Amino acid sequence: PIPINDGTGKEIILRYDTDIRSQSKYYTDANGREVLERIRDFRPTWNYTVVESVSGNYYPVNSRIWIKDDQRQFTVLTGLCV
Repeated sequence: PIPINDGTGKEIILRYDTDIRSQSKYYTDANGREVLERIRDFRPTWNYTVVESVSGNYYPVNSRIWIKDDQRQFTVLTGLCV
């Protein structure tokens, strides 16, 4: 369980390791509907300077995220726990 009685906000992450060769590309939902292609350490509309190599590549995921190569795809779908 995630402690909530301490009054401190938390951001929870989950990490999976695979041998899928995604070429640093991954796909996330932007608003629960539209899917955007993301590329690690790259932004299409501005010159990105890597300051924090890990947290700089975190995105909120409302419903889904996936990586893929020519043979396989790994998808994570979010759920709601009440």
